[in-house]
Amino acid sequence: MFAFDGFFAGKDGAPDLMRLISVEEMAVVTETGAEYLIPPQEDLVLIPSAAPSVTGPSRPGTSR
Repeated sequence: MFAFDGFFAGKDGAPDLMRLISVEEMAVVTETGAEYLIPPQEDLVLIPSAAPSVTGPSRPGTSR
């Protein structure tokens, strides 16, 4: 049996703001290949980021 538990975290902007991605797949390895124990994740789910703030500080090289 083979299990993959992927958990990825990364900072996103503010020091206490994190983005998390988690994937878990389980399969049995056989002589002819592999058989999933649960249906595998085949699609990525896109969660759009929040719209940029128009009241926050401006970045160098940008104008309002």
